[in-house]
Amino acid sequence: MKINGLVVVTGGTSGIGLALVGLLARARTRVLTCSRHREQLDTLMRLHPGVEGRVVNVGDPAAVDHFAREAANAPGLVGLINNAAGQDNLSLAD
Repeated sequence: MKINGLVVVTGGTSGIGLALVGLLARARTRVLTCSRHREQLDTLMRLHPGVEGRVVNVGDPAAVDHFAREAANAPGLVGLINNAAGQDNLSLAD
């Protein structure tokens, strides 16, 4: 089932995030994802040309903020799937 709009999936190059990105991409949903690993993002975007990826280290608050602002301002944003298990160094208010 296609979702009309953009879905942001963090941690999209491995595990559950990778599975979700694949499902969404195969359904022709626009996806923006992030990972610490450029090579894995490049491979993912080659496999699913409609997927956009950004290198983001979730341990770097400035990088997270930049990605969050980009995602929040992206046209057609309809959903966010936060896949950053164990990354609890920031409060929800941050």
